[in-house]
Amino acid sequence: MVDELRKIIDELQQVEKVVDEINELANSMRRALLDMAYVEAEKRKQAVLEEMRAWQSRLYDEEVGKAEEAAREIQAKGVYEVEKVRRRAEQVKPQAEELVRKTLLGIRG
Repeated sequence: MVDELRKIIDELQQVEKVVDEINELANSMRRALLDMAYVEAEKRKQAVLEEMRAWQSRLYDEEVGKAEEAAREIQAKGVYEVEKVRRRAEQVKPQAEELVRKTLLGIRG
């Protein structure tokens, strides 16, 4: 009976060793999977960051383009207004010269 119990205990110890080995292997595999997942997550993170930078650059370029277009429109409107004032000045120049001439003649006379 004692021999049978010792045999059972030996077999249980062998089973315990196998279970320990399985646990060590499982832990090792878990660590390896976590490492692989971390590396993959970093790759995806970098890809997303690159995509975001490209999107940000495109958006910036679009906004700069819009601002440049608005500046050109404002400049064109300013040139138009200057030309309008210049034309009006040319129209009233003879009248102004006549008024100055009459004023000077009136003061002298």
